[in-house]
Amino acid sequence: MDICGGSTRAALFNVRVTTFLGDLCLLEPDPGYCNDERKGQWWFYFNSDAGVCEKFFFYGCGGNDNKFYSLHMCNKVCGERLSPQIDIDECRGYKAVCDRNAWCSNTIGSYNCECMASYRGDGKHCTCQAFWYDGCKGRSRNIFSDYETCAQMCEETSILTRAVTSVVHYRIPRIY
Repeated sequence: MDICGGSTRAALFNVRVTTFLGDLCLLEPDPGYCNDERKGQWWFYFNSDAGVCEKFFFYGCGGNDNKFYSLHMCNKVCGERLSPQIDIDECRGYKAVCDRNAWCSNTIGSYNCECMASYRGDGKHCTCQAFWYDGCKGRSRNIFSDYETCAQMCEETSILTRAVTSVVHYRIPRIY
């Protein structure tokens, strides 16, 4: 089966098309040893395990279809279609360096850390923030469900005292 669009095109790129492209890209490199004194030369093959084109020494006799004169051709035929788009989930693999009070979200090639509600910081370092809640705009991310949780979690109790003893009344928001 000729999937390259004719023998002229295959000959132009020195690709013998006898198998499906997906199959030829999965073949192990074959150095094509000869029974004579041929010196051979460096060619390229698609390493399907690594998902990249690599050099190998081809002697010139036989071999298989996973061989290309140039890195460009190897990448065109196999690399652009079969290179893995692997994204490691740093959050699941515990490679992310987020604070224990932060949410980790995976992104392509990286991750983001975001402090949980009632904490402030860059996500890698989150500190508990006491709050002074006066009932206005109760949409702050720095809201505890009750005073005890806030007092238990926060280190700076002087700010808590201000919240409780100020003229502004402390209101406990309901968080669902």
